[in-house]
Amino acid sequence: CTMYDGQKFGISPLEDVESDLQELSRYYPKNLKKIYVENGDAFALQAHKLLEIADLIHKYFPEVETIACYASIRNIKPKSVEDLKKLRAAGYDCFYIGLETAYDPALEQMRKGCTQKDEYDALKKLEDAGISYKEIKEKINRYGYNIEDINHVLITHTHDDHIKSINSFSNA
Repeated sequence: CTMYDGQKFGISPLEDVESDLQELSRYYPKNLKKIYVENGDAFALQAHKLLEIADLIHKYFPEVETIACYASIRNIKPKSVEDLKKLRAAGYDCFYIGLETAYDPALEQMRKGCTQKDEYDALKKLEDAGISYKEIKEKINRYGYNIEDINHVLITHTHDDHIKSINSFSNA
């Protein structure tokens, strides 16, 4: 995604994260069940840093069961199944993963930093760690559809890296 093009990547110090959580705890109830770690791909952090953040989240919101965040394939890839199991146990179990395609030429053109095999391997790793990625299928089923019924996808925004390879599929 080009959303962060031109933005310098940086990691907030743990003290800043704790300060943000302290502030949130003044405005939100302590019995929150889900919290979303934002500002880009939080899963770019090493597992031990994500676990430190989870500890802080549970300190200020002890009833949180689910920690959600963006996670790219290239940032799942270096984590071991054991790391992923620890993260799952800490509450990280809702990942928003940008899987625009499994077509290698399109992945290369979009500069996703992974291949189709990398995508499958990363999803298998999540599965091995007990982290489900079947939520998409379940959400579709909730609306009374089967994933097999979907023949078309509506493009809702025109970020260049999401649409520039669309012509590759027009004759497929």
